[in-house]
Amino acid sequence: MREIKFRAWDKARKIMGEVINIQFMNMVIPQVMFVIINETNPRPLQVPEEALLIQFTGLHDRNGKEIYEGDVVRQEICSKKDYTVKWCEQEAGFNLYERGSGKFQFGNVGWNCEVIGNIHEGEHAKE
Repeated sequence: MREIKFRAWDKARKIMGEVINIQFMNMVIPQVMFVIINETNPRPLQVPEEALLIQFTGLHDRNGKEIYEGDVVRQEICSKKDYTVKWCEQEAGFNLYERGSGKFQFGNVGWNCEVIGNIHEGEHAKE
Protein backbone atom coordinates (compact mmCIF):
# COMPACT_ATOMS: atom_id res chain seq x y z
CA MET A 1 0.00 0.00 0.00
CA ARG A 2 1.25 3.50 -0.87
CA GLU A 3 2.00 5.81 2.04
CA ILE A 4 -0.18 8.95 1.98
CA LYS A 5 1.60 12.05 3.24
CA PHE A 6 2.15 15.67 2.37
CA ARG A 7 4.51 18.56 2.73
CA ALA A 8 3.53 22.22 2.44
CA TRP A 9 5.05 25.33 0.91
CA ASP A 10 4.57 28.48 3.00
CA LYS A 11 4.06 31.16 0.33
CA ALA A 12 4.84 34.15 2.54
CA ARG A 13 7.98 32.83 4.22
CA LYS A 14 9.06 30.70 1.24
CA ILE A 15 9.77 27.66 3.42
CA MET A 16 8.92 23.97 2.88
CA GLY A 17 7.55 22.11 5.88
CA GLU A 18 6.29 18.69 6.87
CA VAL A 19 2.51 18.53 7.32
CA ILE A 20 1.56 17.20 10.74
CA ASN A 21 -2.19 17.83 10.64
CA ILE A 22 -4.87 18.59 8.07
CA GLN A 23 -8.10 20.07 9.34
CA PHE A 24 -11.18 20.51 7.15
CA MET A 25 -13.34 23.43 8.17
CA ASN A 26 -16.94 23.17 6.95
CA MET A 27 -15.70 20.40 4.62
CA VAL A 28 -14.93 23.09 2.04
CA ILE A 29 -11.75 24.98 2.95
CA PRO A 30 -8.86 22.87 4.30
CA GLN A 31 -6.61 24.50 6.87
CA VAL A 32 -3.16 23.01 7.17
CA MET A 33 -0.87 23.01 10.17
CA PHE A 34 2.69 22.02 9.46
CA VAL A 35 6.11 21.93 11.03
CA ILE A 36 8.75 24.19 9.59
CA ILE A 37 12.42 23.33 9.89
CA ASN A 38 14.15 25.15 12.77
CA GLU A 39 10.88 26.29 14.34
CA THR A 40 9.37 25.09 17.58
CA ASN A 41 5.91 26.64 17.21
CA PRO A 42 4.03 25.44 14.12
CA ARG A 43 1.18 27.68 13.00
CA PRO A 44 -1.94 26.94 10.93
CA LEU A 45 -1.88 28.08 7.31
CA GLN A 46 -4.94 28.22 5.08
CA VAL A 47 -4.78 26.32 1.78
CA PRO A 48 -4.46 27.59 -0.95
CA GLU A 49 -4.22 31.24 0.16
CA GLU A 50 -1.21 30.88 2.46
CA ALA A 51 0.24 27.47 1.62
CA LEU A 52 0.38 24.88 -1.14
CA LEU A 53 -0.27 21.26 -0.19
CA ILE A 54 2.18 18.94 -1.98
CA GLN A 55 1.55 15.19 -2.21
CA PHE A 56 4.10 12.39 -1.83
CA THR A 57 4.06 10.19 -4.96
CA GLY A 58 4.75 7.04 -2.98
CA LEU A 59 8.01 6.63 -4.93
CA HIS A 60 11.68 7.13 -4.16
CA ASP A 61 14.54 8.19 -6.42
CA ARG A 62 17.60 6.02 -7.04
CA ASN A 63 19.15 7.35 -3.80
CA GLY A 64 16.09 6.51 -1.71
CA LYS A 65 14.87 10.13 -1.45
CA GLU A 66 11.08 10.59 -1.42
CA ILE A 67 9.61 12.07 -4.63
CA TYR A 68 6.85 14.69 -4.26
CA GLU A 69 4.66 16.44 -6.80
CA GLY A 70 6.58 19.49 -8.03
CA ASP A 71 10.00 17.92 -7.53
CA VAL A 72 12.58 18.36 -10.27
CA VAL A 73 14.30 15.11 -11.18
CA ARG A 74 17.23 14.34 -13.45
CA GLN A 75 17.02 11.22 -15.56
CA GLU A 76 20.57 10.15 -16.45
CA ILE A 77 20.13 6.91 -18.42
CA CYS A 78 18.04 7.77 -21.50
CA SER A 79 17.82 11.51 -21.89
CA LYS A 80 20.12 13.19 -19.37
CA LYS A 81 17.44 15.87 -19.00
CA ASP A 82 15.60 17.46 -16.10
CA TYR A 83 11.88 16.89 -15.55
CA THR A 84 9.15 18.19 -13.26
CA VAL A 85 6.93 15.64 -11.49
CA LYS A 86 3.25 16.51 -12.04
CA TRP A 87 -0.13 14.84 -11.59
CA CYS A 88 -1.67 13.83 -14.94
CA GLU A 89 -5.48 13.56 -14.96
CA GLN A 90 -5.54 11.55 -18.22
CA GLU A 91 -3.09 8.96 -16.87
CA ALA A 92 -4.44 9.14 -13.29
CA GLY A 93 -0.89 9.21 -11.95
CA PHE A 94 2.30 11.21 -11.55
CA ASN A 95 4.33 11.73 -14.72
CA LEU A 96 7.46 13.52 -15.87
CA TYR A 97 7.34 16.72 -17.92
CA GLU A 98 10.49 18.09 -19.54
CA ARG A 99 11.73 21.32 -17.97
CA GLY A 100 11.33 24.27 -20.31
CA SER A 101 9.19 22.64 -22.98
CA GLY A 102 6.64 20.93 -20.73
CA LYS A 103 6.76 17.93 -23.06
CA PHE A 104 5.40 14.73 -21.52
CA GLN A 105 8.04 12.05 -20.94
CA PHE A 106 6.70 8.51 -20.99
CA GLY A 107 8.27 6.44 -18.26
CA ASN A 108 8.13 5.62 -14.61
CA VAL A 109 8.64 8.40 -12.11
CA GLY A 110 11.46 7.31 -9.84
CA TRP A 111 13.01 4.80 -12.22
CA ASN A 112 16.66 5.82 -12.35
CA CYS A 113 15.81 9.43 -11.50
CA GLU A 114 17.48 11.65 -8.94
CA VAL A 115 15.65 14.47 -7.11
CA ILE A 116 17.68 17.64 -7.67
CA GLY A 117 15.23 20.24 -6.36
CA ASN A 118 11.64 21.44 -6.60
CA ILE A 119 9.67 24.14 -8.37
CA HIS A 120 9.27 26.26 -5.22
CA GLU A 121 12.78 26.88 -3.96
CA GLY A 122 16.36 27.22 -5.12
CA GLU A 123 17.61 27.33 -8.68
CA HIS A 124 14.66 25.31 -10.03
CA ALA A 125 11.97 27.65 -8.68
CA LYS A 126 9.35 28.97 -11.08
CA GLU A 127 9.76 32.60 -12.01
